[in-house]
Amino acid sequence: MPDKPPEEGQDDLNAMPPGTGIRVGALFLTALAIALFLAWLLSGGGAEFFRSKFPLRTYLRDAAGLQKGAFVMLNGVVIGRVDKVSLTSTLDPNRIVEVRMAIQRRYMANIPVDSIAAITATNLIGGDEFVDISLGRATEHVGEGAEIASLIQSGTFNPSDLVASLRDTMSSIDFVLTDIQQGQSPLAKVVHGDALYKSMEHQVGVLQESIAGYADRKTPQGQFLYSDADYQKITKTIADVDASLEKAQSAVFLNNPAQYDQAVAQARNLHQSLADANAGKGKAGAWLVSDAKYRDLRDRLQSINKTVDQLTEGKGEFPKLLQSRELYDSVNRQAASARDFAREFRENPRKFERIQVRGGKKKPKQP
Repeated sequence: MPDKPPEEGQDDLNAMPPGTGIRVGALFLTALAIALFLAWLLSGGGAEFFRSKFPLRTYLRDAAGLQKGAFVMLNGVVIGRVDKVSLTSTLDPNRIVEVRMAIQRRYMANIPVDSIAAITATNLIGGDEFVDISLGRATEHVGEGAEIASLIQSGTFNPSDLVASLRDTMSSIDFVLTDIQQGQSPLAKVVHGDALYKSMEHQVGVLQESIAGYADRKTPQGQFLYSDADYQKITKTIADVDASLEKAQSAVFLNNPAQYDQAVAQARNLHQSLADANAGKGKAGAWLVSDAKYRDLRDRLQSINKTVDQLTEGKGEFPKLLQSRELYDSVNRQAASARDFAREFRENPRKFERIQVRGGKKKPKQP
């Protein structure tokens, strides 16, 4: 059977040296990689790759899922990435995990030595973790390979306290929701009932009535707004107060320096008299500071107390007279007689017009 004639171009392929196709493919892939790399640089993605960095580290109790390559932020601004997350051999519970970070050198002067690092997630559900550095207040900044405190090491955060607080909060929320669902508490009655709505409706109605009353010129509220009678009363009161103040300002005492000086002198004399009495000067001072005067006054008060005690206990002639039953009955009879006489005189005063003194001369009768 005769051989097939060679196809067109087949001789050219056979004439190529071995390995030419591999070299061409490698050259194409290299060109493609260079093009993609240049496009990445032109888009700004390689700016961080070529910037100088310095190491920074912190220690944590738990890495909380932090991975190498995670962002490092300074008050929300990306300044580097996590370079390494590893375990330490220390027994300190707050330094179990070491986090090494590669920070752009241009931010070194912006990180005070008392700054605090913390692991934060992008959202509460559990997004990507990153290291967030909060600025401190020190004037000195960190250096090459420096260590900054973590949030746990600073003593301002305790995970157990956070868990307990969240547990208590959830328990309180669950209790409130259960109470509302059962409908027994006042809050549940407000949610399920219409008492609050009716109360608000009543308050709105009262407010509308008040507004309508002020809008009506016939009501006292409307007259207060639209009439100037009350305004005139207020103006008159203010004018009277102003006139009183004007009279007070024009008083002789306020405008006469002599009377003012006299009042000041009297006040000074009173102050001096009180000071002299306190120092034992004069008669009043002698009474205040003299022991003899004090003993004499004390003896007099004791004598008065003794006399009062004797009267109370019934000792002596005078107390017996006060406590005598015969004297009490006599005084009581005299008081009753005087009361009866006053009553009869008030009821029939003519009865006493004919009273005459015995032994007196009678007037002669007129013819």
